[in-house]
Amino acid sequence: MRILLSLALLFGFASVFGQDPETKSIVLEGYIFSEDSVPVENAHLINYRTSKIVTTNKDGYFRVGIHTGDSLMVNHL
Repeated sequence: MRILLSLALLFGFASVFGQDPETKSIVLEGYIFSEDSVPVENAHLINYRTSKIVTTNKDGYFRVGIHTGDSLMVNHL
């Protein structure tokens, strides 16, 4: 099953806040769907910098706090 991360970013939104313009905190939230538009439950979003893992719910929804420059990977078996 191929995951369409672009859909998650299309339907998600990010809000930027923070005091230091160099290291802004971002809350990224959205949905992950399979290529046939089915929500992907239990997909993992892994932040490489912090090793924090966030899992999507039954609707494919996720919400993760990141910082400018962080890298995320989406994984689902």
